[in-house]
Amino acid sequence: MRIGDLGREIDALGKSASLLALASPDSIHAVISAIVKHLAGKGIPGLFISFNKPYLSVKADLEKMGISTENIFFVDCVSSTAGIEERSDDVLFLNSAANLTGLSIGLTQFIEAIPGDKFVMIDTLQTLSIYLDSNTIASFVRSITAKASKYPMTLVTLSTPNPTNDKIIPFFDKVVEVSDDK
Repeated sequence: MRIGDLGREIDALGKSASLLALASPDSIHAVISAIVKHLAGKGIPGLFISFNKPYLSVKADLEKMGISTENIFFVDCVSSTAGIEERSDDVLFLNSAANLTGLSIGLTQFIEAIPGDKFVMIDTLQTLSIYLDSNTIASFVRSITAKASKYPMTLVTLSTPNPTNDKIIPFFDKVVEVSDDK
């Protein structure tokens, strides 16, 4: 699937659904941009969970692309580890990407606090393999995809090709391989 077709694919999922987008490391940034631009452009509040980049970098990148971050809340799993935290009302800093309990609590609080449609974007799942074994990652994915099916939310998770994908693919409503073509 081309990057430019992601919005249509997400819309076709409907509410209470999960999508795993598999992309090459070189195209992850463009895929994130396309997905967040599409969902935020609809005025849907969102939660952006980053295992790769600090909150300030993610927010600045989105704003440079003309994406309003006014209705996006962030979970930063990177900055605390590096000792960099700039407090703000729109971010939850976790002490480690391996803190899945804290992440699950933050996710549940976001889901329950925001009425109506919402989206959750996870960038990028394979980063967890640095901290956790594949069975723990699969258990976490099973938990968050179950939440996506119970609430009016669209869960979009990114990953690059890696061995853990075989364990997590069954939990998603839809899996797409994204090409670098626009």
